[in-house]
Amino acid sequence: MRRWAWLLPWAAFAEDVGCERRFYVLSLEAGANSPTDDRGEAEVRAPQLRRCSVLAYAEALRRGLASSKCAGSLEEAEVVVVPGYTFRNCHWPSYGQGCSDANVFRAGEECYDPSAVQSYGLLRDHPDFGGKALALVDAGASVLKAWLADVYSDPRFILLRLGPALWFHRAGVDVSLPPGPTPRCSGAAAQHAMDEPLSARRYLASFKGKLRNNAARVAMAKLHHNDLDVIVVDRLDDSHGYEELLYSSVFPLILEGDMLQTFRFTEAVCSGGIPVLVTSSQVPPLQELVPFESYGVLFREEELPSLVARLRALDGLTRARLRERALQVCRAHFRTLELQAASVALQLSRRPRSQGRKEACGHGFHALSLTETEAMCPELRACQVPRAALDFHESFRKLKNGACMARLEESHVVLLPGYSGGARNLPARRGRRCSDEEILGAYNRLLSHARLDGKLLLLASGFGGFAEVGAEGVEPFAWLRVHPSQENFRNGHDLSVPPAPTELCSSVQASQSFLEPLAGKRFLVSFKGRLDGPLLDGPLSALHDGLEAVVVDEADARYSSEYLLFNSAFSLVVPGEGSRFNEAVCSGGVPAAVANSSWVPPLEGFFLFESYGLRLTEAEAFGVVPFLRSVLADVAQVQLLRENARRVCSSALQTREIQAAAVLAAFHQPNRGYEERVGQLLLQTIYDEDSNVFYALFQDQILYKAVAGRANTFQSVWISVGAGPFAPHLI
Repeated sequence: MRRWAWLLPWAAFAEDVGCERRFYVLSLEAGANSPTDDRGEAEVRAPQLRRCSVLAYAEALRRGLASSKCAGSLEEAEVVVVPGYTFRNCHWPSYGQGCSDANVFRAGEECYDPSAVQSYGLLRDHPDFGGKALALVDAGASVLKAWLADVYSDPRFILLRLGPALWFHRAGVDVSLPPGPTPRCSGAAAQHAMDEPLSARRYLASFKGKLRNNAARVAMAKLHHNDLDVIVVDRLDDSHGYEELLYSSVFPLILEGDMLQTFRFTEAVCSGGIPVLVTSSQVPPLQELVPFESYGVLFREEELPSLVARLRALDGLTRARLRERALQVCRAHFRTLELQAASVALQLSRRPRSQGRKEACGHGFHALSLTETEAMCPELRACQVPRAALDFHESFRKLKNGACMARLEESHVVLLPGYSGGARNLPARRGRRCSDEEILGAYNRLLSHARLDGKLLLLASGFGGFAEVGAEGVEPFAWLRVHPSQENFRNGHDLSVPPAPTELCSSVQASQSFLEPLAGKRFLVSFKGRLDGPLLDGPLSALHDGLEAVVVDEADARYSSEYLLFNSAFSLVVPGEGSRFNEAVCSGGVPAAVANSSWVPPLEGFFLFESYGLRLTEAEAFGVVPFLRSVLADVAQVQLLRENARRVCSSALQTREIQAAAVLAAFHQPNRGYEERVGQLLLQTIYDEDSNVFYALFQDQILYKAVAGRANTFQSVWISVGAGPFAPHLI
């Protein structure tokens, strides 16, 4: 074994914090058990681990954790930290030298194999560790090794993993490790760059690294390199130096490399700029402790085309705030391995809490990770996972501490991840195209698993996963469906969920559009999409006159979809794939759906489509322009619809996370829209004949109004016009 200066014990950490729980760190040093015994503490209890090599990073982290103020004796500890026998990432402290002597603390075999898991099982079952959780320091070339699922199936294992993937990271349980710092992180050049103002930087954004064999990096170069203020070049390109770009860019780019994590991460955070992480798969380091979004800008890979435009649009105050926070995070958490170990210790010392739920929630909701699912049902490991299905699933997992979210043991409802056999699906994880029958059969077998006993299993359809299944495949699950029809939908049991949102739904233009008067919109009604159905190719396409009504095919270059949405009083929605339902609701106008009786609007029951949109039959489509003119003339009615559309957009449609939160609430109260009534006694009403509006005073002494034809007891059709208090004789 080698002893280096960086392995000396650390006296203290940067942050003086209390410890919610203590952990005990098993020693790797010879003689820890007796003067003549050369085995570490773990190896005495699991002898097979003695064969394993231990890398320098894993040992440095172990020692750092052992020096933490939260480290205690074995008797008082709730967590036992096991040395990094399965940590296989040879890039520290000498980056690029592989598993050379400089990066290896103890030579031996690579133990990223099932035998190591058996040894971990021996440690878990050892009487010395009874009831304690075991924290494993881990990093491997593949996140899909079969043994990993076996670890995740046991709640007593905690993974401290370098470069974890979103689909198996357990937020609040596991820890995403930071890559070891390079000398650049604390060097004089970095310090000088931190002291310089952002305005002095020459480049807007930059990246220099290996481009070949990496689709995202190649795409970034082709889309955005302009040789002026956005530089994306290969590491062999001599036109720009690596440090020149790193310290002269407002936004240093972090792009995934051969593995999910990259050692450029810490250099970018400590560069004095604002780090930009591009990933659809990775959990950023220490995400639960210091969320990346609080000090950097996060993009998904599919957002690459708009990346530079969105960076340019960030205002000076936002840039200054992110930059200041990045400096703080670098100095407190990433700059040295001592600080990194202190931060890992801080996160590890936090006791997992039962996630509190509001009384109104009524049930605990848990989104089962891919790895948890595959540990219970191994045959699913071979199946392809579509990108759309994974994005939808991860939106629930990102809610973490949401009001209705719970740990698996405390949950009543469990959402299963989506698998697919569809040939046209873009996969997030490649694999075999399993058939619907295979996947549904696997889900049926999960019903009998001990950890899911008595829980309602929730499946998602329409995200590139299942095709439509018949009635015989519905029970005993509940379903979240995109574009369902009444034939395969059970009111009060299943939910119709909105399609994936686009950037338009949460754009500044959408917010501004709601503030503009409807009468001032350029068009009365518009639609742009595929004109290949009998309805679109017939009565609706005949509406087009280019003046009041614009109905054109998606290939028509004369009209921009966004322009039509923001400049139309009414946006037509034709149910089905590509309907642009979300955009129509969030456009600042009023959505008008042309649909038959089988259509189930998104979140219908929780919201009522009639409260924020117009529903037209196919027969009514022929006279839609005169009808819409009459609606527009009824200012009170159209304003009510528009305000409710704005509310539905902001509370249920704008982003995947907002949609997920709305789905949780709707799953608990699927008929809220029908049951939500004004719960006060009606004291007095007045009818305004000129405007055809009822004014109503309720027992809460607040004045409401509603269009006469819609003045029923549904609260969603009334709007308050005066906070009062009003007495009955005053109105």
